[in-house]
Amino acid sequence: MDEHILERVRRLLAIVAHANRCRSSYRWHKARNGRPVIAGVTLHGTRTDIGNAQTIWTGMETSRALMWRVRARRTPNAKENAAFRDGYYKGFAHEIARRYAALERDMETPRRAANSS
Repeated sequence: MDEHILERVRRLLAIVAHANRCRSSYRWHKARNGRPVIAGVTLHGTRTDIGNAQTIWTGMETSRALMWRVRARRTPNAKENAAFRDGYYKGFAHEIARRYAALERDMETPRRAANSS
C-alpha cells in the first residue's frame, strides 16, 4: 500500500465516520517490503452511530476485497492491481461523499422549513 493509498483510505474512513456523527482514527505499520499497511481502524462516537459507520465500512471493505481477489487471480501484474485498488478507494470516497452531501441537503430542507414557520 503506497502512501497515497493510505491517504485515500484515511479520507474514506473520515467521510464514513463524519456522515455517521463519529470520529475516526487508524493504526498502520510498515510491512517488510517497506510499504505502509493499515493495521486497524477505530470509530469514536455513540454505540448506534459507530454501528452504522462500521456496517458501511465493513461492507465496503468486503466488496473491495472480493473484487480485488478476483482481479488478482486474472491479472498477476502487481502494478495493475495497485492501480485498481487506488481507483476503487478514490471512486468510492468520491461517490459516498456525494451521496452523503445530498442526504445532508435533503435533511436540511425540512429543518429550514420548520424554522421559518
